[in-house]
Amino acid sequence: NNGGLELRDIHEVDEGDLPPRDTLLRELHLQKADGDMLVGIDANVAAWQHTRYGMLLRWMAWPGIRALTSRVYAFWARRRYQRLYGRL
Repeated sequence: NNGGLELRDIHEVDEGDLPPRDTLLRELHLQKADGDMLVGIDANVAAWQHTRYGMLLRWMAWPGIRALTSRVYAFWARRRYQRLYGRL
């Protein structure tokens, strides 16, 4: 059971109302059922809630800690994007 989480390959999705593909490739995006978009660490924490390990990662979104985890995730995401696509 995926709990309503649908993973989609953005290389194969018609962008429509989504942000530009390049933006989606830079950081994880999660669109909630109500249409709200979560990005970065918030999207990661929300996505992991659909696994048995989700409880272990909730602390990453706690006030006070979220600022640090967001910076660490943003750094990691930039490096990943540069490694995969050869540009910043």
